Amino acid sequence: MASWNVAASNRNARFILGKTVTADITSTFRKFIPHRGNCYINCGKVRHDAKDSQTLNKAAFVIGTDGAVSQFTGEVIAIVKTQDKREYWIIAPKNSLYYEPDLRYLVSDYIEDVEDKEALVFVCFNEKSCGAVLFSQNGDIRRYILIKNMSGHVGFPKGHVEFGEDERATALREIYEETGITARLINGFRESYNYLINGYVRKEAVYYTAPFDPKDIQMDIMEISEYKLVTYDEAMKILNYPHDRNILRKANDFISGYIAAKNET
Repeated sequence: MASWNVAASNRNARFILGKTVTADITSTFRKFIPHRGNCYINCGKVRHDAKDSQTLNKAAFVIGTDGAVSQFTGEVIAIVKTQDKREYWIIAPKNSLYYEPDLRYLVSDYIEDVEDKEALVFVCFNEKSCGAVLFSQNGDIRRYILIKNMSGHVGFPKGHVEFGEDERATALREIYEETGITARLINGFRESYNYLINGYVRKEAVYYTAPFDPKDIQMDIMEISEYKLVTYDEAMKILNYPHDRNILRKANDFISGYIAAKNET
């Protein structure tokens, strides 16, 4: 799958994603997605706007409708590019949340003359990553895992949602892939924040919290350059971004209450 870095490098995407356009539909198909049910894929072309040369003869898919449509007006939520530089726009109702795995599953079969569907590049308006604040409690001493990825960012284990996953499943998979820990998420804690990547890709990062045993750590050196086991005060000094420090602050308060409640029982 294309990473957000691919999207960030596409200069035209910032002028296309979020654009309101009208498409004329010529055919409709249907696919089932476990967490969404039946989804309709309407195939056609964007209606040409004489004032906007970008829309000329642009092939399009419309998703998010309740059934087949002959015409639809919505916003562009993704651009799909083939290796031979053909381009398709994916259109959906405004503020619809679809991520790359679902979009790839929905439309790839309807792009003709492409032998390797995995080679299709998706530049998406929305992205989501899920992970967790992992903590180890030994008496009064609590430590957290902070990881540094290959880009140099220091934060918590997390990664992109894959096809068929809900948020919790993504968090558990990413924890295991990045740390080797088979985690158990604690119910009652879910925090998130939203931000823009390169000014136009809308990203949501979702975090849970989970305990771990330090002896279970087996870092994947292909994804993680290093990790640290640190106290709360140390972590607050190391974390790169204010929103990560805010997540840790909320998680630390929640964990304190969770452990106090367990000790009372």
